[in-house]
Amino acid sequence: MFFLTIYFCGIFANAAPDDTVIVPTTPQSEPTAPSTPEEDLRLKTMEITHPKAQEKSLSEQAKYTEDKSFYYPYKRSISPRVGFVFDPDKLRDNKEVVFLFGFVFMLPSDSADHWELGFDVHTGGIGYLQFNRRWVASHTEKFRPFLRAGISSRMKSEQGFASIVNQDNIQLRIGFGFEDLLINPASAAVGMDLGIGMDQTFLAILLGYSWAW
Repeated sequence: MFFLTIYFCGIFANAAPDDTVIVPTTPQSEPTAPSTPEEDLRLKTMEITHPKAQEKSLSEQAKYTEDKSFYYPYKRSISPRVGFVFDPDKLRDNKEVVFLFGFVFMLPSDSADHWELGFDVHTGGIGYLQFNRRWVASHTEKFRPFLRAGISSRMKSEQGFASIVNQDNIQLRIGFGFEDLLINPASAAVGMDLGIGMDQTFLAILLGYSWAW
């Protein structure tokens, strides 16, 4: 028994080592189909679009800035108005003060300078068609003083449309005033106009408001 035990132990002690090496395997990615020239061109020319920032309306842009100054973004306005007209001839003859009502449309501009179109009617049925240039100081703020100059044409009913080109009816217009924002986008408008023509000169005091957009 002792001999058999030594014999079997010797067999196991002299057994050849196992040379088998287990190599871990990694999963292979599935082969992809080769891209076509059209697909390559599409990828090269593909543009990445970013979401556009939502544009704010003008009323939302009209607000106080970080330095507490007000930003007035509007580019155009229409201004209904009434006024008192002091005509030296009528004051001397009849001691009469003439009233007017009308409107002025300020054409859009990105700068502080604007063209204006206007029409006023004086008591007595006399109309005045106007074309002016307005220069606005501080045009992006609440309080906006301005100067304007241009020409006007007096329109008489008996002359019809011919009165527009009649040189006796042409007047030089010079004026100044200011607008002050009250309730966005409406501003109070106060001004004074001097009209100088061949046979008429007058001074007009103007009160109204402007509605901007």
